[in-house]
This record gives sequence, structure tokens and C-alpha cells, in this order.
Amino acid sequence: MESSSFEDVNRLVRSELYEHMDPEFGKYLAMNLPGCGNIIGVRLDDLKEIARQIADINWKEYLKHAPDDTLEDVVIQGLVLGFAQGKLEEILAYADEFVPKIDNWWVCDSFCSTFVAASMYPEIVWEFIMKYMGDSELNPAWRKKEEAEIPEGQGGIAVGTWQDMSDDFRLRFVAIMLKCYFVNDKYIDKCLYAFEHMQDGGYYAKDGVAFGLAESYFVFPDKTIEYIKGAQFDRQILEIISQNARIPFKDVAAECGVSRAAIHQRVQRLIDLGVIVGSGYHVNPKSLGYRTCTYVGIKLEKGSMYKAVVAELQKIPEIVECHFTTGPYTMLTKVYARDNEHLMDLLNNKMQEIPGVTATETLISLEQSIKKEIPIRVEK
Repeated sequence: MESSSFEDVNRLVRSELYEHMDPEFGKYLAMNLPGCGNIIGVRLDDLKEIARQIADINWKEYLKHAPDDTLEDVVIQGLVLGFAQGKLEEILAYADEFVPKIDNWWVCDSFCSTFVAASMYPEIVWEFIMKYMGDSELNPAWRKKEEAEIPEGQGGIAVGTWQDMSDDFRLRFVAIMLKCYFVNDKYIDKCLYAFEHMQDGGYYAKDGVAFGLAESYFVFPDKTIEYIKGAQFDRQILEIISQNARIPFKDVAAECGVSRAAIHQRVQRLIDLGVIVGSGYHVNPKSLGYRTCTYVGIKLEKGSMYKAVVAELQKIPEIVECHFTTGPYTMLTKVYARDNEHLMDLLNNKMQEIPGVTATETLISLEQSIKKEIPIRVEK
């Protein structure tokens, strides 16, 4: 491939694809990739050779215009990204556009296994991968969404292109990437924790987790077995202490059938991992004279004013929660007031006076009918 124009490169790509077509292999792919149409039947080694040549010419120009006409076209895009040389931020930007195209295990695994940037820049690529964990504390965009850049005029936040993917292949992508590049001394604990949090995925996600755990067991057998056993133990501990945070460790130990030292060690580990984020006493607001509980939806002039508004809301002690939301409001706050007169003062003279706040809507809670901890599943 001597020409760098997309038209010439694409013409040569199509020529090489059909030159390497293997009908029997095409039948194999069709049988193992249900629902995947337009399969030419080209083996992975041949696709890698085509992708290497594209990567050596002008990979960015090719990916801007690359067709998705066949299975092999999509696989080649992933392989080109894997072999691409350039600025990491550019490669990851193109990867962000490519990953949502993953809708079968062959596209997923071939892309992951050749993405050499993960070996060169593990810390940055780890953060990139984790945003595909979705609604999880492992997702940096979800975990730190209050710090994220907010597009003007938007009431919600973009937490990653994972929203455009099926959970099954989104989680498989994470699992296979971890398996290929992060099962090492530095990341093994994080990998095992991530695998535990992908158990709710579908068949292909669980298949990817199985590959990841197999690799973990091969490299760190004792640690992997210990973690698999410990994950269930952790759930048992969480189920107990979430019902009563004041329960002594000796009582938890007696119920779990282990030593108090073992409970202390596991609880401290859960704190370090961010699973347990705090414990303490809950004061009844009514006992302090705050008898009106209200949820206030806030609309902002610009989404980009969010951080400044939060800083001002933080100064109002009666506001006990603030959430950045999708839907009709930019923000939703929980406010306690002594009575309706106090509430009116908070709204008119404090909250609505904050620069950037254009409107508020008040929802008074008449009764809190349900309050409970998130359920913790423990296998019996």
C-alpha cells in the first residue's frame, strides 16, 4: 500500500480482504457469531497484516472514513487502533468512537489483544477502561462527576460512551482488557475487585470474566482463590453491619464463624476499596426542630455554572444533599426547615439569590415511608 489517500487504501483493503477470503472460516464465524451478518471469512492473522499496513500509512485518515460494511471492516478498525503510533490522547479519542461498535466477542477480543497502548501507558489506559464500568464507583467519571466538565445548557452529565453499548459487551470489553494487560503485581487486586463487580453481566460478559479469572489464577493462584472466597465473605459481613453499624466486631465474628481479627481486616479492606464509605449516628431532624423536609429542584442559567452554584449551596447548612441530575432540573437538593416560613426564607433569600439560579420547584415530603440500605446478596 503505497498511496496514503483513503480511496486508494480502501480499494486495496477490499482487494486484500477478498483475496484472503476463506469460505469455511466464514461458515465457522457465522456459526459462532449469531446475528452477525456480512461476513467475508478472513482469518485474524491476515486481518492483522492488513491493519499493520494501514497503521504505517495514515491511520487517522483511514479511521475517519472507514466503512462498517462487513465484520472484517470493523475488526480491522480495532486492529489499526491497536497498531497505531501517535499521541495517546488521539488514540484514546478514536478508541472512544470505536468501542461502542463492539457487538460480538470476535471484534472485542481481537481489538483488546492488540491494543499495545495499554502496555505503554497502563495508568492512563486503566482510567480509560474503567469508565466503561458504567454506574460503578470504579468508573472515574461516575465517581468524580461533580468535578467533570459540564456542557453549557445541559442538565445532565456525560459519563462515557458506555451508555451507547449493551451491558454484555461493554463489560466483556473491560474484562478482556484487564485480562490482557493488567493481571500483574500492581493491578491484580483492582482486577479481582473489578471482576467481582461484573457478575451481573450477560453471557459474553461472564465469559470475559471467566477468561480474566483464569489468567489471574494462572499468574496469582493463591491470591485469586483467596479473593473468590473472600468476596462472598465480604458480602456476609456487609449484610450484617449494614443492618447495625454499631454491632461489635466480636458479634460479627461469632455470626460469621471467624476470628475478630479477620473481621477487622476485611472491614478495613472494604474501607480502603471505597465499598464502606462511612458509619455513624443518624440524628432525627425533628428532634432539633426541623419538621419540614423538602426536595428542591434547581434550574441553572448555564450548566457550566454548576460548580459555582454548588459552592454557594454548601454555605447553607439546611441543605443536606445536592445531586446533579438529568431531567427537568439541573440539580436536586434535600432541605430541612423548621416550618414553612423558614422554608420560604431559604428559597427566596438564599437559594434563589445565588447567581446562575433561574428557577426552583419545591416538593415537600409529607412522610418518609421507606428508608433502608441497598440489599446485599449473599449466596446461601
